[in-house]
Parts: sequence; C-alpha cells; structure tokens
Amino acid sequence: MQRRRYLALCGTAAAGLLAGCNEGPGGNSDSANQQGTVEGPAQFNNVLINAPQQAAIGSEVEMTITARNFGGETGSYTDRIVTVDGDTDFAQDVSIGDVPAGQTGETTVKAKVNSAGDYRFKLEEAEVFTTVQVTAEAVELGKMVDVGNNLQLTFTDASFQNGVYYRYVDNVGYTTDMFTGQQGNKYILGVFRAKMKNAGSQETLILPDQFKIDGGTVHATIDGKPLTTVEGLDGKPLLGSPIKSGETIDGWVLASIPVENVNKNGVDIGWALNKNSDSPDRLWSFPPRALPDWQQLEFRLSEKSSDGMLSGEVTIRNQGQVEGTFYGLAEFHYKGIGWEPGAYPTGTIAPGATKTFSFEYAWPYVQQTEWRVQPFEGKRQIVEGGPQSLSYGDQTLGIDGSQIRLSNPRLMNSYGYTATDSSNSGTSQQVTKRREAGQGKRFLFVDVEATVGTEGGQVPMPSTFVAEAGGSTAKPFTGPTPTDPDVSFYSGANGGKKGDKSKGTLVFVVPASASNPTVTYKEDFNLRTTEISWQ
Repeated sequence: MQRRRYLALCGTAAAGLLAGCNEGPGGNSDSANQQGTVEGPAQFNNVLINAPQQAAIGSEVEMTITARNFGGETGSYTDRIVTVDGDTDFAQDVSIGDVPAGQTGETTVKAKVNSAGDYRFKLEEAEVFTTVQVTAEAVELGKMVDVGNNLQLTFTDASFQNGVYYRYVDNVGYTTDMFTGQQGNKYILGVFRAKMKNAGSQETLILPDQFKIDGGTVHATIDGKPLTTVEGLDGKPLLGSPIKSGETIDGWVLASIPVENVNKNGVDIGWALNKNSDSPDRLWSFPPRALPDWQQLEFRLSEKSSDGMLSGEVTIRNQGQVEGTFYGLAEFHYKGIGWEPGAYPTGTIAPGATKTFSFEYAWPYVQQTEWRVQPFEGKRQIVEGGPQSLSYGDQTLGIDGSQIRLSNPRLMNSYGYTATDSSNSGTSQQVTKRREAGQGKRFLFVDVEATVGTEGGQVPMPSTFVAEAGGSTAKPFTGPTPTDPDVSFYSGANGGKKGDKSKGTLVFVVPASASNPTVTYKEDFNLRTTEISWQ
C-alpha cells in the first residue's frame, strides 16, 4: 500500500545505489567542471555523497563520499560529515588518501538510524548535503512488536462511525452526549482496536504524542472529558489507561480521519519511538473500504409540549453502498444557552434504505426551544413554550423529571382538628375542635401527588403553589393538621429514590364567593421556569 508522506522519495537513481539528494558547491572552482588538471598541489572538486534515498529503522546507512583531484600532484581530501537533521548525533572525520592528479577517490562511512524521519547529512568543509529518508517498519495486523520503553503493541482491526456517545456527571447528574470528532462531513471517527503489553517493571501511562495517523487527529480527550467516559466500545482506551507491570490490555485508539483517505487510500496508524517525532517508526495499514453516507430526510417536532412532553421524529437515509450504524443526537438550546442533549436516534440502516427514529423529551417549562439533529446542523425546529393549563385529575411533568397530579378540589367553611385540653386539676385530654376559615372566607382543599423522576431528584415544594379564586391569590395555609376531613398537609420531599411518592393536601384560604378555583405551580429550576395550572 502507498505510504504517502512517510515514504516520499527525493533525488534520482544512480548505478548500484539510489543516490541521495546532493546540495551545495561541492568544492567547485573556476576549473571545477573541467576534466583536466591545473599545475600545483592537489585540489579537489566534484565532492559528492552517494547514499540510498531510503533506509529501514535500525539499519546502518552506508554513504560513499567521492572527491576528484584536479590539482597537479597526488594528495588527500579531508572533511567531516555530520547530521544536521535527524534522530542521531552522528559525526565522523572523512579522509580520502593518495588520490592521483585527475583521478577521483572515495571512502565509505556508516551511520546508524534508529527512528523514522528525514536524516540530513553534511560535509562541513565542502558544504555538501544529502538526505536519507528512514521509513517506518510495516507491521502485520495482529503481530506484537516492541515499541520502546518495554512496551509491545499491535493493532488488530478498525471500524468507522459518525459519532460515539459518552456519559459524564455534571451539576444536575449524569448526562449522555455525542462526540463527532473534527467538524464537517469530510471527517469520520476511526476506532482502532489494539493490544498493548507492559513488559517492564513499572506501571506506565501512554501519551497521545506517540500515536501518528496520516492526515488525521488522534483524540486524547472528547469535548474535554476523559476517554473513559465513552460508552459502547469494548475494552479500554489505550490513552489515559494505566497499564500495570506484566499486564496486557485490549483497548482502542480514537481518531478523526478524512473520509477520502478511508474510501480511496486506506488508513495508516503508527507509533513513534520518540514522542517529539513527526513520523511513525511502526506502521499498521488498513486497506480502503466503502462507508455509509447519511442524509437527513425529515425532522419533525411537536409545536408545543403536551403534558410536559415533546415528541419528535427524524428520518435518515443511507446513501452509501454498505450497511452501517447511524449515531445521532437530537439537541436543543434556549435563552442563548449552549446546546444540551435530548435524544439519541441510533440504529443500523441498509444501503439505500431509510429509517425513522421517534423520541420524546420532558419539557414542562415555559421557555421556547430550538432543536437540531447531529451530525446535521442545517435543519432546525422551533418548539413554542408557555404555561400549561390542565384539569384537576390530570398528571404532568414537573422539575427534575418529577410527575405531579392535583385533584379533588373542595371548599368548606371549617375543618376539624384534634387538640389537647388541660383541666385545673392538672389532667389533660384529647378533644376535637373546629378551625373556622373566617368571615367571608372558606378553605380550599386540593390533593397533591408528586413522584420523584430521577435518583436523588426533586419534587415541587408547598411554597411553589398558589391558589387563584374570587379575584385574589393565596399561598398554602399552615395551621393545625385536619382530622375532619382526615388528611395530612402536603410537604414534598427532595433527594428521594426514583419512583418515591409524596402525597398530601394543600389548604388555602379563599373568598367565600370563590368558584372554579385555580391552583398554579410555578418554579425556577436551573434557569428554567415551570408554570402549570389546574382548574
């Protein structure tokens, strides 16, 4: 397979050797290009370094240095050859002795090259240069090889997808998001399956700088989160996972790669022995392959939430020639706040086929929202906000995914309660008394049932309710607990388990003339406002 920039050649072939690219004056004088000689002591021109254009890692590069004596006497040519670029500190004195007048002499030097890259050698006095490209070692898939620092590595397989999901904890609990890598449809995420063994005596942590991928980017994090938050991939991320002494781990490397590379050229992933090197020293190659091609045909959302829920559909077509798994993210924002994940349409779609994904999202808030589906950003949908109006007995969603139902409103002039009376003799007894609403007033009793929606989640508290009746508003009444009717005051509860219920009765003092009273729940939570009325 073509190695692209790693194996680019320089110079032209020469008999018996691939001659390196010679640069510089080479000891030229006014007579430098003449084949004759001049009177006097030995003088040298046509100084050349003949070297292979390419060499393998770990080999010795053999270079032949030639110089022509255009002087009138036998003499010796001396110089010093050094590396000016490359992963070596090579330097060696050069001497070509007893070169007769008009003849060319030569000598050979060898330089060890231990890592990939361009090695530029220079004859210091003649100012002649040559460049040798040391190419990466091509490694068979599945074959473990040494990669330095007592580590062994191999890659076994690669898959390509338009996104990966990851899960992390934020200020409101667990959140699942999607990472698509480099933006735009010119790139795709590559998941490279690998094995790595730590044959050393110390625990090690792999650095991202040592992985190299042609034309792509190896990801050490996703949206600033560690790779360990990724879901749905077998094994551990090689980057960021400590490897104990003697341990072999099955893992993966995540990278953004140009789609064209995958389709036409295939993909090379490499390892650099020196983290500061631009070129890999070990190279695993994956042949070209066809990819699915996703198109969003339709994106529909309800115009407004119903009972605190939004519903939506997105239709995706696979325009490619191979089956693939689509990974999508329906996300929204409001009030200029950044995009938040809402739903995760995902599934396998055959070539030329379409699939419609349906989803629901809890949104009991008054704010208007704008939605889109990743990885498509063009088509967006607006969902209008506003307060909810319900009938008593209806259930809806509240803050933090909770469920709320208000029911059984009733008006009464007084209620009974139990109190303790003490006599002059020091004895006490329980007695039933009546609590009057007051002149021109009545009590409004409304039953409340709230269910915790998430682990450790919140439900509405009594202070978030208000009654509207007879042209006035009232907050919940606090007083003796009623025994006639036999009810308990609603108190709410926070931090409960998912599914825990809080039941009770809200009591309000309203005008005696009130009819068809309305109770409204209103609360601000995480920059969102819930407003729900029952009537």
